[in-house]
Amino acid sequence: MKKILYLGSCGSNWPPNTTPIQRAIFLERHFEIDYVDTADTLHEFLGKNIGTRYYKVDKFSLNNVDTLSNNIIYDYIWCGPSWKVVAIAQKLARNIRAKIVIDMFDHERLPAGVAWNKNQFIKAIYFELMALKLREMIKECDIFIHAIGNDISSYSLNKNTQTVHCLNGQSPELISSIRNINTSEGGFSICYVGEASDERTPILKSILQTANILDTELNLNIVGFCNKKYLKEIKECAGSKINVFFHPFMPWVDAMQIVLASDLCLHLFPDRQDLACVYPLKIAEYLALGKPVLAPNLPGVIMMLGKSLIECVMPNSDPMKWVNFFIEIKGNSTLRNSLKDKALLRAKELEWDTIHSPLLDILKKNE
Repeated sequence: MKKILYLGSCGSNWPPNTTPIQRAIFLERHFEIDYVDTADTLHEFLGKNIGTRYYKVDKFSLNNVDTLSNNIIYDYIWCGPSWKVVAIAQKLARNIRAKIVIDMFDHERLPAGVAWNKNQFIKAIYFELMALKLREMIKECDIFIHAIGNDISSYSLNKNTQTVHCLNGQSPELISSIRNINTSEGGFSICYVGEASDERTPILKSILQTANILDTELNLNIVGFCNKKYLKEIKECAGSKINVFFHPFMPWVDAMQIVLASDLCLHLFPDRQDLACVYPLKIAEYLALGKPVLAPNLPGVIMMLGKSLIECVMPNSDPMKWVNFFIEIKGNSTLRNSLKDKALLRAKELEWDTIHSPLLDILKKNE
């Protein structure tokens, strides 16, 4: 059986639905794995395979990882889109002649994009330089997991590099744990999960202002992060007929219960290079719960929704189209049921086992 050294990419308290954790769970079912990470997040989800070992380190360094993996021969060294971790992987791989797998589940410019939008200019420039450094490192990998919706040719990969395209998916086991809850709100309910801010949801205020002008009655549930100033502003935009309910950060299961009780979900990423290509994990989960998702016309979004739900793709520049869709779906049960059926069918295609099948073929082919 092939042996993998997995240099983790999981932050503290990450929920089990996230891509690196689902990737790790998938790998454990098929290979012997040594996991190394700076947080304990992965530990609780692993250990079902007798060949699995888990190590926590204070920080990623060549010395820390090399000491743990001393005298062990690995077939693959696995890492995410971090230039520091990729650098360690490359040095280890040269020493033991292992293949390097780079799992590109985030754009290399994401940290820089966040810093630019927060006016943290020195930090942004630093991250831009590190993104360029990472792109150079990526060229030499053996297997490249293309898990974002940008042009793979832009990475100028080595001609011998094997590539596999992976959307983000959903776990039927996790989805089956979601139970419906009673809500006292009544009426038509829309849900948004994530950070609500001028940076992440720039069209939300315009949507609410337009809905208010058209006297559209609805409930909006925001689950996640929203500062007091922004929450006050969107409530002012909403007017008297739109009820805005804010739910602070909560466990994933609780957030999904609010989704399940809603009629429609929103995904509101801005048209920004580092975000436009992301395959939004939440979209797969909304669909698995049978919920139609209105989302902006971005490459990653279009790939996640698929051809059957292209009617749910909206322009970020035209809030009127978003609101007209609210009104149409609110008053049309036939449309709601049709979109639910399409959502469930698309969710089936986005199950993690299905998503990971081509990746497994490549890994097994090298045995």
